[in-house]
Amino acid sequence: MGQRGEELLAQARKVAPLAARRGEESLLLAKAQGCRVYDADNVAYIDLLGGGGSNLLGYGNQYVLDAVRRASTTGLTSGFHATAELELVDLLQELLPTLSPWVLTPSENVAWELALRWCRRDTGRQRLIVFDGNRRGAVEAFHVGAAGPVGISQSLLAGIPIEVARLVRVAPWGNIEAFETLMSEVGVDTAAVVLDPIASQFGVVRGREDEGGRRPAGA
Repeated sequence: MGQRGEELLAQARKVAPLAARRGEESLLLAKAQGCRVYDADNVAYIDLLGGGGSNLLGYGNQYVLDAVRRASTTGLTSGFHATAELELVDLLQELLPTLSPWVLTPSENVAWELALRWCRRDTGRQRLIVFDGNRRGAVEAFHVGAAGPVGISQSLLAGIPIEVARLVRVAPWGNIEAFETLMSEVGVDTAAVVLDPIASQFGVVRGREDEGGRRPAGA
């Protein structure tokens, strides 16, 4: 890390501890273009994550920027639903007809909260099953790790209530037998099984087939 990057990181430690922690774990970025991101010293890095999937067309894609500029001229703000949502839903319905109806949210976190709430409401169950190494986002229930016997979990971050962790069981990624064992134990009380096809916490790991020739979901 260059001099300017070190200076910004030192400043972040004083006034923005979360940014400082993320900067120490990865990078504090100043700009991005195409497949590259740049730090404060203008050192370029190739981003193989695509912004966690949100920049699959590359950073600063001209078509996306033009579309954002056009949309910004409408003057619409959050708190209202826009007619453009229906245009997007029509396109999604054409591409993915089996997933209708659609609910559009302003953020990933809101989408997860709604989805988990609906799963619990419709099933009458409370428990969730997640996989180790999967992306956690900002949802409290996902910030748990395996502890003790397979499936038992504990909070990974301070401030998450123990009761939240107890409602979530953790399965090893790519292990079908362990997942089936866990489902036999808590499946009757499980509202949702949440998995990330790309286990981004430790990279892409290709699942192994079991004796029956099955491959884990997402492999």
